[in-house]
Amino acid sequence: MPDSLQNWWHYQSEIYNFNIGLHTPHSYQANPLLWLVMQRPTSMFYVGTDAGQDGCSASRCGEAITGVANPFIWYAAVIATVALLVLWILRRQWQYGFVLLGVAAGYLPWLMYVNRTVFQFYTIAFEPFMVMALAAAIGLVLGSRTDPRPRRTRAIVWVGVYLVVVVLASAYWYPMWTAIQVPWDFIRSHYWLPSWL
Repeated sequence: MPDSLQNWWHYQSEIYNFNIGLHTPHSYQANPLLWLVMQRPTSMFYVGTDAGQDGCSASRCGEAITGVANPFIWYAAVIATVALLVLWILRRQWQYGFVLLGVAAGYLPWLMYVNRTVFQFYTIAFEPFMVMALAAAIGLVLGSRTDPRPRRTRAIVWVGVYLVVVVLASAYWYPMWTAIQVPWDFIRSHYWLPSWL
């Protein structure tokens, strides 16, 4: 076997062994079993300032970049993924299977390493598929053009209300994703669960 291939294999083995053996405690580590409930999102940046410092007009301000997802998208996507799993079992539509395969491929391998130091932001590997599950669920709620008009109108209204809530929540969370300086009380209002702080 060529030395270059042996070296490559050795390098990959070392990377793998290091990564599966990483057990250094971290204040923002999140067990993969709790990723779907967003138990411990990662704080990636925080700078606190006092009144009059760097334009802070409140008694205390801060700039933060946090991995807390828009809860109205995240939790709805988790529910939609479970619903898609049930529908796939019942209907065996390949589209549902494709989305679920993406979620499974990005999430299930992490369950073999629940004791490793991992973080909530690793969910980025399967989040797009969860959003696809949410889009599929919204499509199912909307129904088809052949559905009775009252049912279709109700569905459009409910989906419209949901999407307005999502947009408003995204505007509310935007400072926490982009390190915009805001009063500390506003920052604190984003920590809906004690484990998010």
